[in-house]
Amino acid sequence: MNKLCDYCGSDLVYLTKDTLDEIREMVKPNFKTLSTKMVAKFGGVCSICPVCDAYALGIELNTGFPIIFYNGTLGTIHDLS
Repeated sequence: MNKLCDYCGSDLVYLTKDTLDEIREMVKPNFKTLSTKMVAKFGGVCSICPVCDAYALGIELNTGFPIIFYNGTLGTIHDLS
């Protein structure tokens, strides 16, 4: 079972360090749910809520930032809609 957001109860998604660095540089968001520790399950990723932090994941962009879903597939925030 995937970890759920403490605020809204949605399934968390995962970001690689490279993606996180790109988001911080390009969007400069104020994260609400970004985990501070890297999760080893997918080779060193951090978790984030795609609902509470939709802006940070690129919901307003034509193509959102790459995220990893709990089942290991890749996509963007737009694949959740």
